[in-house]
Amino acid sequence: PKATPDYEGLHQWALTRIQQAKRTLFVNDPPKPNSLRQGKLGDCFCLAALRTVLQRDARAVVEMIQPQADGSYRVKVGSQTIAVPALTDGEIALGASANDGLWPLVYEKAVGISRIKPDAKDATPFNVVTKGGSAGSMMSTLTGNEIKRWSCKTWRDEKDEAKKAALLDDVRQQMTRAFAENRLVTGGTAALAKGKKGPPGILFNHGYAVLGYDAVKDEVHLWNPHGAAFKPKGEPSLTHGWPMEKGEFRVPLKELVTFFGGFAFEQKK
Repeated sequence: PKATPDYEGLHQWALTRIQQAKRTLFVNDPPKPNSLRQGKLGDCFCLAALRTVLQRDARAVVEMIQPQADGSYRVKVGSQTIAVPALTDGEIALGASANDGLWPLVYEKAVGISRIKPDAKDATPFNVVTKGGSAGSMMSTLTGNEIKRWSCKTWRDEKDEAKKAALLDDVRQQMTRAFAENRLVTGGTAALAKGKKGPPGILFNHGYAVLGYDAVKDEVHLWNPHGAAFKPKGEPSLTHGWPMEKGEFRVPLKELVTFFGGFAFEQKK
């Protein structure tokens, strides 16, 4: 039989989170990019996109959220301005980390409200946002810019070695240009096939922010929204994984494309 969930432990965890939450919209102005952490919601796509915006211009997030006198907020999500009611204690317990203020939670709630369909019954913002989505599409929504996708599966499926090499050169050039031009990049992993294992420390069916690309080392700088730490039990590799601190880690591009789903590159208007 399945073990009974630790309801008392879960309750105590939530209560502690509610009691310790900083009830200020922004503790730091602008907020620190590495303060962001995913909570109990399955909204990595939402937070991966936000982290790319934070990385480029943290002030943009401050300007995105306008507090109102009655405790509610007006949040600009792309071209929409969303009216967001004050947060409940339950939302504070479940949502993104609030150790740098309430801004991540207000953002999550705004995205959830924007995604509720007019005919939806009993839908709540956090219920809607936890159903998941595309980090690239969310990035496009936030910036108002189109995206261009690059598929790692296309590279893996290609049998011609010369064509595979050309595809890798293409994504290297796209990475280099994107960061030189201060454009945003997200990525993600697909769900693992049954019975297969990926590199240790890597989450699958998960969105990631792409924070940079080192052309000399041919390494991609990534961020996992869970903000986890990970120490490989051996030399960093596909076998042992890569060192991770506050969700940030670096993977050689040649290794990354063997298990990653793909990338989304913000395009200029």
